[in-house]
Amino acid sequence: MGEFMAGQRKSQRNAWPPLSVSRGPLLREGRDDDFRRMVEGMVEFASVLQRIRDTLSQHLGVSTPQYAMLMLLARQEAKEVTTTQLAALLHVSLAFVVTESSKLAAAGWIARRRNPADARSVLISLTEHGRQTLSAAAPLICQVNDRLFAPLTRRSMTLLTQTILELLDSSKAALEAAAPLRCRKSSA
Repeated sequence: MGEFMAGQRKSQRNAWPPLSVSRGPLLREGRDDDFRRMVEGMVEFASVLQRIRDTLSQHLGVSTPQYAMLMLLARQEAKEVTTTQLAALLHVSLAFVVTESSKLAAAGWIARRRNPADARSVLISLTEHGRQTLSAAAPLICQVNDRLFAPLTRRSMTLLTQTILELLDSSKAALEAAAPLRCRKSSA
C-alpha cells in the first residue's frame, strides 16, 4: 500500500499540467480536470454577468459601478444610507463612493445631504427621478434575470447562494495566501 501511494505521489509530481488543487474532494482519480472546468465555468459566468450589467448600465445611461450603487440603494429598507455604509456594502473605498455619488447627484439620480446626526457624514437616497427610472427599467431587468437564471429552482438557488457565500468567506484566506506573489511582483 505504501509503495502504491508513493508511486501515485511521484506520478502526480511528474504529471502535466501540475495540479492546481490538492484537496481530495476536488480531485477525481487524482486529477483536477473537473475542478478546472468548474473554475473556468465560474470565470466565464462572471464575465457574462459583468457584460449583462454593463449593458443594463448603458441602457440607463450610467456607469456599471453607478448601476451597482443605484440597485443597492433601491433595495435598502432605510430610505437613506451613509456614504460609509454604501462603500462597505459595495466593497469599495469611501472616496470612490463620494466621487460616483456626486456624479449621480448631478444627473438627478440621487440626493445627498449632510447627516444631522454626524456632520462629517453624508446621507444618500434615490430621488423620485431615480425611483421612476429604475421602476421603468424593472421589466427589462426582470426579463434578463429570468433568462439568465432559468435553470435554477428554489432549492438549487439556495444551495448556490450558500456555496457562493462560503466561497466568498474562504476567498479572504486565499487572497492572503496569494499576497506574497503580489509583493514579489511589485518589488521586482
